Amino acid sequence: MISFEHPYVIYVGVPLVVLAFLIALRRGWGRWMVLSRFVLIVLLVLAIASPFERVSVSSAEESPGVVLVHDQTPSMMLFDDARFESVRSIISSITPPKIVSLTGTTTALGDTIIQNAHENSNIVLVSDGNSNSGADFADAVRLASYLNSRVFMVRDAPIRNDMSVEVLGAKNVVVGSESTFTIVVRAAHLPAACTLVASIDGKEVMKRHLQLSNRTSSIEFTHRMDTKGAHLLTVRMQPDGEDMREENNVFTKGIYVVDKPKVLLISGESSPLSAALDELYATTMREELPDNLTGYSAIVLDNQYISALNDSKLTELRTFVADGGGLVVVGGDRAYNLGDYSGSAFESMLPVESKPSTYGGGRSVVILIDISGSTRIYEITDIEKAIVVSMLLQMGIYDRIGVVAFGTDAHEITDGLKSLSGGLDLQALIDKIARLQAGGSSATSLNKGLDLAGKLLENAPGSKHIIIVSDGAIQNVYTPTLQQAKKLAAQGVKMHFVVVETRQPIGTYAEDLMKEVGGEYYYVTSGFGINLRFGDEEAEEPPPEEPPERFTSYGLTKVNSEHFITRYVNVSGNITGYNEVTPKIGSERLIALSNGKPVLTVGRYGLGRVVALSTDNGNGWASVLYSEQNAKLISAMMNWAIGDPQRNAPLAVRVDDVFLGQSATLWVRSESPPTLSVGGGALQFERTGDNEYMSTITPEHSGILYISDYPLCVNYPIEYRDVGFSEQAAKIVRDYGGKVLTPEELSLYLRERMKEKTASTKLVKVDRRPYLLYAALLLFIAEVCVRRIREIRRLLSERRGM
Repeated sequence: MISFEHPYVIYVGVPLVVLAFLIALRRGWGRWMVLSRFVLIVLLVLAIASPFERVSVSSAEESPGVVLVHDQTPSMMLFDDARFESVRSIISSITPPKIVSLTGTTTALGDTIIQNAHENSNIVLVSDGNSNSGADFADAVRLASYLNSRVFMVRDAPIRNDMSVEVLGAKNVVVGSESTFTIVVRAAHLPAACTLVASIDGKEVMKRHLQLSNRTSSIEFTHRMDTKGAHLLTVRMQPDGEDMREENNVFTKGIYVVDKPKVLLISGESSPLSAALDELYATTMREELPDNLTGYSAIVLDNQYISALNDSKLTELRTFVADGGGLVVVGGDRAYNLGDYSGSAFESMLPVESKPSTYGGGRSVVILIDISGSTRIYEITDIEKAIVVSMLLQMGIYDRIGVVAFGTDAHEITDGLKSLSGGLDLQALIDKIARLQAGGSSATSLNKGLDLAGKLLENAPGSKHIIIVSDGAIQNVYTPTLQQAKKLAAQGVKMHFVVVETRQPIGTYAEDLMKEVGGEYYYVTSGFGINLRFGDEEAEEPPPEEPPERFTSYGLTKVNSEHFITRYVNVSGNITGYNEVTPKIGSERLIALSNGKPVLTVGRYGLGRVVALSTDNGNGWASVLYSEQNAKLISAMMNWAIGDPQRNAPLAVRVDDVFLGQSATLWVRSESPPTLSVGGGALQFERTGDNEYMSTITPEHSGILYISDYPLCVNYPIEYRDVGFSEQAAKIVRDYGGKVLTPEELSLYLRERMKEKTASTKLVKVDRRPYLLYAALLLFIAEVCVRRIREIRRLLSERRGM
């Protein structure tokens, strides 16, 4: 399809040429002469507009050689090094390989792949796949796939066993609160078992025997911290069988216990919520929001009508949250949709809009995300991904979901349609979406995306929907896209087009497309929520267990199990009422009802964190949320909203524990430049903000370091943590077109690979101006020749007449 770099030349030039043509005819100039000059000038105007066409150009070249990566880091001591010699011998019989060796106390596989990936290259990894430093392994493999570079892993099994232990959990905890810690045990191969002993400051608090069901297994335990200051949690592991190293059998985690944060509860009644807050925090309860919020870590608004927040109080609350304070808004019969929040200035702070979410559940939905080059040019790819993730978090547990990425072509992100109730790993899907990269041609082949979406929806139950998230630049494929969209509409598929704002207007193609097929059009900018209009068809619902109660009792479901609030919380039971809200883009829906209605949604406002609990304080609708079975939810919700419990302290230190060989980043909040030291050496700080300072520490030995009285634990080298062959790395290689092979399979595959010519297709911009200029030149020469011939004939005629 022909396009123009300067189309405005046509818009201005052609009308002027036509006007000149008409004037010339009226003045009696020769018709054929005027027509010739008209065509000549039009050709020149079109040439000045710089016509071009994008065409596919195929090229073929011999497949390049092989880069053989030899991992010689300490984790490979579990494997037989003869495997590398075998692989090298096999590859050498095909082509001389370039050998890259990895040594030292860390494994930077990602860096190695990036350094050796070039167009059509072959990279063979003789490694356990446990990359623990440098570039992310998945990002590196994805980059290699974009270059059509093949990454291969040689599958291997360890000949020795090794086990490691690690402790996960919060470092800053509140005095008197129950803290949950996770002990992770890894083994190179199974069967494996061990005895775990946990002690805090030398006093044993847990002992348990663990039979590993998977190579990576974990157990949790809770402990109440009753004394402030620094504490050390040490877990020792005693393996039952073979264990190659002892260094990774002990792990120490630093814990810093702080005063109970000050929480302000605005409520007119005592409730299970107020009782829980009184027990966990230094809680002050008032009926009205005060004018000064200084000193509080979080504000809880319990069932407050919008009139409780006048302009001055709202300004103070906004400043408090924007500066890093926490806000929790609890629902009820005077809050959210029942409290006149909709459209208010207060609602702009919340992660939800106070209006019904129309996601009923039981639908079949395919989301198309545009990753063409134009989304990269307009820098909206991250916004698109945020929109898609927000939509996924709004889905009901019985919605069947598919995701397709499209650019010059289309491919599935999900494997068919799946639901949360049917095995969809939502976090894994979100991770895949986060890794998507826009690139290639600016062509947006939406028609191909619609075609693939239509195939996914074939024979799908329930109402069928396609949601397109794009910049709307479909002008070059509008006709085939319209044909495909009409075909899908005739099959009962409803379409929704979400257009993300770009720096330059693109046109109304997306809106026109939706008008043609009766779809819905949305134009959004980052930060605004979308309430998808699915229509009023009734969604298909699963058979209820207790039909008489389904209209008055609503089951709770954890939607996102990877968030801080829900990671260690089991949510169960039913509530009898809720507020109607819709999550905004960028927010996260953590807990919902079985029909997808949000109950717990979180987001950020400035530096602060905001929680929207769209049910009540336990006095009416949601007593089950405050019962023993869900006891951890309220504390987790409040701890997340509070964030840093030392936010109001005059001096606050924060640093995460590290493995030996890693650098620790130290953050200090102080009203004056801090003067701290570690190991007898003064630390150098860099100012990063108001009263915020940062320094970096690289410990040279394992052990415990103290910055002021804050503990920094340095454990065994990270190379000893991940043991055995990484199935996760193998999965990443396969996901991006690589293969995981035995040496024998590698031999067969490489021989075929080295024989084939590698064909690549690129879109090339071809300049069409020469054709117009040639045509103009030929026309001009023809005109000159005609005029010359006529002149010669005239002269001959005159001579005969003489």
